[in-house]
Amino acid sequence: MAEKGRAGHTVLKELREKHPVFMQFLLFFIVCNGVTVLQLILMPVLKYIFGMTDLDRIH
Repeated sequence: MAEKGRAGHTVLKELREKHPVFMQFLLFFIVCNGVTVLQLILMPVLKYIFGMTDLDRIH
């Protein structure tokens, strides 16, 4: 099992060395999508939390 993890690590290391620009783009893509998913989760939660207060009824 440990060898399998090392093999994956080796593949990523080789990709990073051979294609650094592609790996930078891949990291950017993953981080941006992660932030988007986080926002999609947090917005309804925050709306629910603020809905229990008087903050949404300010005139």
